Amino acid sequence: MQGAIHFRSISADQAESEVWLKVIRKQDVLTSEWDLAVDEFEIHRTVSGLQHVIPLLLSERDDELIALAMPRAREGDLWGKIQYGGLTLSENEAKRFASQLVRGVAELHQMRIVHGDVKPQNILLLPQGDKLSVALCDFGLSKRLPSEPGRKITFSEIRGTQGYISPEICAEQDYDEKVDVFAVGIVLFRLVAGTEPFYPVENFAEEVEFADDCCSHLTKECKDFLQSLLHIDPERRLSAEEALQHAWLKYEPLEQEEDAENELGLRFFHQSELEQPAKQVQYVTKEPPLVAGKVERKLSLNSLASTMCPDTESDECSVQCTEDKVDQW
Repeated sequence: MQGAIHFRSISADQAESEVWLKVIRKQDVLTSEWDLAVDEFEIHRTVSGLQHVIPLLLSERDDELIALAMPRAREGDLWGKIQYGGLTLSENEAKRFASQLVRGVAELHQMRIVHGDVKPQNILLLPQGDKLSVALCDFGLSKRLPSEPGRKITFSEIRGTQGYISPEICAEQDYDEKVDVFAVGIVLFRLVAGTEPFYPVENFAEEVEFADDCCSHLTKECKDFLQSLLHIDPERRLSAEEALQHAWLKYEPLEQEEDAENELGLRFFHQSELEQPAKQVQYVTKEPPLVAGKVERKLSLNSLASTMCPDTESDECSVQCTEDKVDQW
């Protein structure tokens, strides 16, 4: 890229905001990683306007460099809340969370995009008032479904994150969008049960065991919903669109829950409450003088790293872009 690109973030009250930058240089990665980064760039630009995808504020690519700019998720990702294990959401909060996540996955699938790496690290938590909405990020392993009806993505290698990879990919079979549905089931099971549905993680069983010590509090409808997402056979597994019609996700006014039932302390909107997308921050870009100074570069150049740094306090991944900070790309 020639010259410099200058970011300034402007909100309704003119306060400065933070953005995340992801920069990948071709010279720093393998050819296969560069090809994945190009695919990620194109796919993320395609789906950036969806309600439950972290938006791109700016994206640039040439033959040697890829750069993506996204708003910083101040609440971090879901993994930051559950990584130490044991803590759970109440069933009602899990229902609200699931209604958003399943809708987000369904919208990707409507555009014939398979995320391919749905996991807590790639589910960002966005505050809206006193509750949270969710947004998917990191499309580094995403694939486009073939345009021919019923045709699947040809298996090439096992890719993804251990514990969230579907049985069909583990079996080295061709696959479709239902790999994302399986991963959603894993995430949700962990949120309500505090444990994994399969142990070891690839010891798949057609009927999920809902052990009394971790699942006795779950309703029949919740267990049925989880089972319908976690079938080994993708033909029996619900699609995301079908999951949205499941009885468990139907929204009903719920009484205030006791805090003790929600150990993680997270409060989510139900999808039906999100009638309009969250108010977007407006961003403008302009080209500063070519002699402008450079921001100290502390950006990850690993194309396979998470788009969002899980440590929201880390200087290794973030740059606050203000009027006097310019990054030469």
